[in-house]
Amino acid sequence: MVNFEKYLKILNDQLLRFESGKYPENLHQPVRYFLGLGGKRIRPVLVLMGYELFDSQYEKALHQALAIELFHNFSLIHDDIMDKADLRRGQSTVHKKWNESTAILAGDLMLIKAYELLADAPSKFLPAIFECFNKMAVEVCEGQQMDMDFERADAVEEELYLEMIRKKTSVLLGAALQIGALRAGADAGPAELLYEFGVNIGMAFQMMDDFLDVFGSSEKTGKVEGGDVLNGKKTLLYLHSMNHLSPTEKEQLMEVYLPTCKRTPKERVEVARKLFLRTKSDVYLKQKAKDYYTVGINLLKSIDQSPERLRPLLELAEFLANRDY
Repeated sequence: MVNFEKYLKILNDQLLRFESGKYPENLHQPVRYFLGLGGKRIRPVLVLMGYELFDSQYEKALHQALAIELFHNFSLIHDDIMDKADLRRGQSTVHKKWNESTAILAGDLMLIKAYELLADAPSKFLPAIFECFNKMAVEVCEGQQMDMDFERADAVEEELYLEMIRKKTSVLLGAALQIGALRAGADAGPAELLYEFGVNIGMAFQMMDDFLDVFGSSEKTGKVEGGDVLNGKKTLLYLHSMNHLSPTEKEQLMEVYLPTCKRTPKERVEVARKLFLRTKSDVYLKQKAKDYYTVGINLLKSIDQSPERLRPLLELAEFLANRDY
């Protein structure tokens, strides 16, 4: 994916030079620290790819791309606080390295800077860009609340779970693409198709994330192995298994999801993994991811652009749906 690497280098250079401010140091240093942890940078890359689908001068969308990355990192800092997570990308989370109050402020600062960067565009594009961004931001908050509610729920319907990951994860990928397209001056129709493509690819992306949490390598993902199990997050693996287990097995699975479970973390994850495999929940999840991927690809191909212009997005979609980290 030559184009992806090209965008990634430019974005990383921009993020290294990004300065949120200087004083007080205890506010701005956590911002620099967190942005320096790296990450796949998929979302800002999508802004540039969305732009270049309609116009070749993608550099014009760099500030919008940085805005999306800052928003994403703001949400991660706050998510880590809510999840009481110790690690992010293999390093200490901001609230662990500093404290919760500083982490909240650092996240807030990122959000404000995101709005500043987003506004750096010709005024004729701004109403549509801000409408897209604000709608997405509200849905991300709703998705996070749904996620926390589900942790306390005894049972969650699959339809509600899918709506939760659509809001918490997928709409940001869709909005990144749509904002890039709008910044390039694309008409509302193609920009909306690009948004729907991103949402569907985002669903496949999140499902692979859920799969890799239990079946992937923590060395590759940079996350605690089985973090969803240990944090009581009821993903599609859990929901599907609960519909196909015996009463005794259901009790076993529910037990290892409880923070009061007496087993070691490793044992808890292993019990869940075995039950997921027995019910073929891993197969079910990967098929659902493939279904969303297929819908997304068809939406992308319906946009009136040459195969050459569509190819980078097709390649990225395939990578996101089949990744192992």
